[in-house]
Amino acid sequence: MNDTAVIGTPGPYTWRGTMYVISVSDDFLNRDKTFYYSPHQEEDSPVDKYSYLESDGFGSDHDHVGDDKRDTRRHGGSVTPRCLEGWRVRELTCSKTGMSVTAANFFGNKLSYAAGAPRANGTGQVVLFIQQPPANPMSLQLILHGEQFASSFGYEITNADINGDTLPDLIVGAPFYFSREVVMCFKEYHCYRLPDLIVGAPFYFSREEGGAVYIFMNNAEHCLDCHEPIKLTGKPESRFGFAIANLGDLNKDGCDDIVVGAPYEDNGVVYIYLGSSNGIITTPAQIIKPQDLPVLNQPDKTFGYSLSGGLDLDQNGYPDLLIGAYEHDSVIVLRSRPIIGIVTTITPEKNLQNIDPNKQGCPKDPNSNHTCFTFNTCCYIESRVKLTRGSQNLNLNYSIEAEKFLGSNRKFSRVWFGSNSKGRPHSVKKSIILSGIVASEFEELESCLESKLQVAEKIRHSLCLYFGHSSQ
Repeated sequence: MNDTAVIGTPGPYTWRGTMYVISVSDDFLNRDKTFYYSPHQEEDSPVDKYSYLESDGFGSDHDHVGDDKRDTRRHGGSVTPRCLEGWRVRELTCSKTGMSVTAANFFGNKLSYAAGAPRANGTGQVVLFIQQPPANPMSLQLILHGEQFASSFGYEITNADINGDTLPDLIVGAPFYFSREVVMCFKEYHCYRLPDLIVGAPFYFSREEGGAVYIFMNNAEHCLDCHEPIKLTGKPESRFGFAIANLGDLNKDGCDDIVVGAPYEDNGVVYIYLGSSNGIITTPAQIIKPQDLPVLNQPDKTFGYSLSGGLDLDQNGYPDLLIGAYEHDSVIVLRSRPIIGIVTTITPEKNLQNIDPNKQGCPKDPNSNHTCFTFNTCCYIESRVKLTRGSQNLNLNYSIEAEKFLGSNRKFSRVWFGSNSKGRPHSVKKSIILSGIVASEFEELESCLESKLQVAEKIRHSLCLYFGHSSQ
């Protein structure tokens, strides 16, 4: 959107923290040289001291004092404009400090900036500011509050256009969120949700959730908090929402998709959620685990600790994903593969109906000794991006089966392909070369081939045929 860097600094002013917005335009003479910052003094700061102090010392055994690892910097998801996340240092108490930032036109044409304060008010907050040059500090626009104490709401944030309405939506992670729901059943049918376990219940089960991601949907009034956010939750102790990134439009439906990391679910799991015109689809489209990746010799621990998406690294028109595994000292690159839709049709349909077996020949072969008819098999491909590597001439193998005998006592086919009366095949395999046009946003390929069928001699009633066809 513009050449702006957003820098989060959680440590200054007794861990109250602040955020700086700086122009990094190449046009040094004409660019805005003001260092804009969020309010941070005692009298005007929207958060208290230690609001940006984020401790993971809630009984976790994943971090230990004296660990040789140094978690000094983590890379968040892609944002617009360029955003540099705040530094995180490790204290002797094994706590981590950190802040996440993102920027978008949340409130109209003016660029606004959001910063996470995961310890603010005990529950965590996300604070949004608007820059009003040349005034400093930036003006406070909105504060979003977490719902649970010590959930670290605001630990990670990003923005994405989830429903394709061109308005940026805000996605907030609370990796230490926890919920337990106990369900007690009597006679196995009458069930009640309870806040805790009651001793003596004949049938009960509990459901636990760990980590949450909140999606605040924007609207035409530019109101992020007018409706309850959509909440996605993970498994207990998984730190679901520890890392979040805007993946870009993975399935080319005009809506941004997001990726969520749960680095402490087993060896780590990454969840991909698709956007839609109705909002986020709450069931993950893909669940990626390190043990399922053939390129890894051994499963990466803390897989999904950091994420970055939205860049097309191999220039195939689809966004790729980078996944960090902190304890394994590695980054995994997952490249998206193009998906094309193939539609096959048989035309014209009238040629396949009311075929008179007593009339020999057909317009294409009037001298045939058998009743015959012809039709066209057409294949159509539409790709939402331009196909690459010379695929404008795409070779497609397909087969056509005139009749199937599943569940039927009939042992012979009433029709066969071609003019060879000896073999009389009722199915045929063919190859077709599709060539097409390249549009501004997608590519279309289409081609048709003609086939001829002949009718067996013993058939005396008119035919209406249905064909099955498959492609490779």
